[in-house]
Amino acid sequence: MNKVYHARIVWYHYLYLILLLAMLIVIFMEKLFILGGIYCFFLICVIDKIFNTAYTITPERTLIISKGWSSKKKAIPIVEIAFVEEMFKLKIAGIAVTKFILIKHNNKYYSLLPDKQVEFFESLTINEK
Repeated sequence: MNKVYHARIVWYHYLYLILLLAMLIVIFMEKLFILGGIYCFFLICVIDKIFNTAYTITPERTLIISKGWSSKKKAIPIVEIAFVEEMFKLKIAGIAVTKFILIKHNNKYYSLLPDKQVEFFESLTINEK
């Protein structure tokens, strides 16, 4: 059975959305409707990417990274992952503001923000029996 972990929405995602929406309001107030339409499509793609990102671990021990309908799914066999590490993006006064999981596969790095981070980390690091 597949284990699906949805992406955690971090504080800077909300800030980014507020700034994009404010920009969209300014564009429509200036009556730039063609630019506003293009910008609306961009905003819909960003919202889709933020709210529909999911990480799936299949019974065949494959990690599938899905970032919504606007991007392709990435399938990574877990046995081919070079390392999995828990990282901190920002520390203020020794307190981690944002934690994420960093994985390396074929000299590419992927940063993942699962909602159940401890359970996700354990399911990635458990050896196949």
